[in-house]
Amino acid sequence: MFKKILLGLATLMIILAIGIFFFLKAQSPKYSGKLQIPNSVQDSVIVIYDNYGIPHISAQNETDAYFALGYTHAQERLFQMDLIRRLAKGELAEILGPKLVSTDKMMRTLSIQQMAARSAKEFQSEKGAMQDAAQAYLNGVNSFIEKDRLPIEFTILGYSPTKFTLEDSYCSLGFMALGFTMTMKEEPLMELIYQQLGDKYLEDLGIDSSSIYKGFSNKSTHEESLMAIMQELDKVEQNIPLPLWEGSNSWAIAGSRSKSGKSLLANDTHIKYGQPSVWYEAHLEYPQGGIYGYFLAGVPFPIMGHNKHLGWGLTIFPVDNMDMYSETQNPDNENQYLVIDKWEDYEYRKEVIKVKDKENIIYDLRITRHGPVLNDAYENIAKHSEQPVSLWW
Repeated sequence: MFKKILLGLATLMIILAIGIFFFLKAQSPKYSGKLQIPNSVQDSVIVIYDNYGIPHISAQNETDAYFALGYTHAQERLFQMDLIRRLAKGELAEILGPKLVSTDKMMRTLSIQQMAARSAKEFQSEKGAMQDAAQAYLNGVNSFIEKDRLPIEFTILGYSPTKFTLEDSYCSLGFMALGFTMTMKEEPLMELIYQQLGDKYLEDLGIDSSSIYKGFSNKSTHEESLMAIMQELDKVEQNIPLPLWEGSNSWAIAGSRSKSGKSLLANDTHIKYGQPSVWYEAHLEYPQGGIYGYFLAGVPFPIMGHNKHLGWGLTIFPVDNMDMYSETQNPDNENQYLVIDKWEDYEYRKEVIKVKDKENIIYDLRITRHGPVLNDAYENIAKHSEQPVSLWW
């Protein structure tokens, strides 16, 4: 009897293992065979994967090549693409739960989605080959979402991705831009050093203390606020489920100094290791030209790459592209702040954060002429500071 039970369990386990194998195989990217996708491309497109898994796309026209790029990119990186756009928009808690609420609040406060929407609108205001290629790429991504099996991550988390738009592509670029700035940490840190230790410590760092505002109405309260800002930012950064940019470098050599007589460009983007990799390497060829490069998730054009005429790369230029402002609150009207010598009304933007298996979180984000008010996103800052702190970016 015991042997029969053991045999039955073993058989069941084998059947289950076979079932899981074929289930995972069905959801894995397809690297061979033919695909018939209605209303997709004008002519046939050939995609060959080399020994490193890099797709080499050969098409009869540019838009077909970019459609195939979008499709191949989505079948290998769709979850990564969705995760990055959700991070930039502040929508992670919807799929990952309440632990990501503080991260969502930070990203919504940064207003990357609003900046992405403006950039997408400006890009689409013109018509040309780049606009056609970008839309073809997005059509390829969305065709995969509609026609093929979604990666297993979506099954595990129990949701389906929405179609991708050009705004989503700019959201990915916005997340990259965020990794290029350290100012959100440096501004409150430098100010805190000045408040507690004075000018000399800043001079040792090569910083002109005249740029530090010295007129805070409540010094101790403001110092607590600065500490709260840095603590919140550090906590949020630790919760981001994606690697952040940490720097980069590039260098070029003139043709007169190279053995081949051709100019050389080397580009190195410093970034934490991640799986999957931040970059998606691909090669496109079509009669009008061709391109080889490294693509960000959801972005139709390579950030680093080359064609038959030139090469390009990406490196950080350490500019001061963020500022924090201590606003003066109207003591008689909580809806107003001081602008030069008069009170002006805050602009309000209602934010609704969907949280997995929880009630939605709804709050109003105040916006000044400088930018959004950080206090509204972080309870620690609001608790420690009666002075609103706004962010210009």
